[in-house]
Amino acid sequence: MKPILKLAIFFLIYTPAIFSSSKTHIMVEPFTMLSGSSKEHSSYSFAIQESIIADLCMIQEITVITKTDRENALKEVSLAQQGIIKENSALQLGEFAGAEKIIRGSYQVLGDKIKIIAFYVDLKTATTESSVKLRGELTQIHELQDKVVHNLLSGKKYSLTSIQNKIQKQESKSQDEKKVDLKVFDYFSKGLENLYVNNNTALHFFDKAIEVDASHDKAFMYAGYASALMGKLDKAIFYYNKAIKLFKAKDKQNTLDYAELLNLAGSARYQQGLFMDAIPFFLESQKVFEKIGQSKSTSYANVLYSLASVTLMQSDSPGARKLYLDAKKIYDAKKMSSNSGYADLMFGLGYLKILDKDYKAAKNYYLFCKDSYEKNKMQNTRNYADTLFTLGQLYVSENQKQIALDHFEKSILAYKKSGYKSEEEKVQKAIERLK
Repeated sequence: MKPILKLAIFFLIYTPAIFSSSKTHIMVEPFTMLSGSSKEHSSYSFAIQESIIADLCMIQEITVITKTDRENALKEVSLAQQGIIKENSALQLGEFAGAEKIIRGSYQVLGDKIKIIAFYVDLKTATTESSVKLRGELTQIHELQDKVVHNLLSGKKYSLTSIQNKIQKQESKSQDEKKVDLKVFDYFSKGLENLYVNNNTALHFFDKAIEVDASHDKAFMYAGYASALMGKLDKAIFYYNKAIKLFKAKDKQNTLDYAELLNLAGSARYQQGLFMDAIPFFLESQKVFEKIGQSKSTSYANVLYSLASVTLMQSDSPGARKLYLDAKKIYDAKKMSSNSGYADLMFGLGYLKILDKDYKAAKNYYLFCKDSYEKNKMQNTRNYADTLFTLGQLYVSENQKQIALDHFEKSILAYKKSGYKSEEEKVQKAIERLK
């Protein structure tokens, strides 16, 4: 079968139906940096994407495809090309993620000048509905990003008052204020660029952004996330608490970012064993996701997973099972079973099988998790370590001592690499019982 025909059949079978809603579902791609730009500005790619998503979330008639959904779709169809994908692939990816339109574009930085080019594309017809080319000083980066959204969507069915107000606010700033904003933008963008490459470096840049602008809610949010990825949960909670206060002070509680933030804040507490403290954050996150029309997103499914995990800790197996399965339905509806979020769900369902004393089924769930985490290159995470440890215990129940020992030893290494050395003691005790 020809590759093109195979791809066509894949999307015919696996593309989920467009959401039935009066709102337009839009996905935003990272912007590509054009040749001639200095490498030091490569980080703008994801920062521009982040800014445009934030603007779109302010428009009532639009539902934004979450970055989590985009990343999960990207993993499913294996179209990644160093984080940026080609135009035809971007259209296919957007359709798979459940979008009706996509915004994609490029930028070029020459000295202290920047040029941004953007396109608003309809996925059904594969046609560009509108485009924009903007030039200005680098210090105008914020107003130019806002103008991208305004100019692309102007004349359509959307209410753009909030975007117009943002543009006016940016234009009224003094040159000195804009220089400070650019400095913060530089730090924040470098933090985003390094977030999944080097957590320490990412945290360094988010901290630098905070030093310059102590009201930067997103910098606090991502600083918390970078800290959590390193297992520094006390630090993560500190940043999350600061971010939550700032979101509330700015009246940004009904936003996608706030919903994500609450889930992250709850997850950090959950990982610390503060299960009861985590519940209010998860419940509020669920409420916000539902209020802003994101209850079909995998981000929402992740909140259900979090709630299921806490519910399980309260010995409510039926309640946990329902939440896990509700989350699984969202992933299944989107045909997204190859990503780590789906593996997390399988982990929870596997644990329920252990409680049911169905160890054979449980082992199959955990083998699926192990394979998925490895494919997603997550061998240095707590979840991967927990999976290895649990598989070791299941092999002990089958009297396969050597295989169990191999899994226990690998789990120790994974706990160390993920920053959870404190978990080694339980593994060592399991190894001692084998000898």
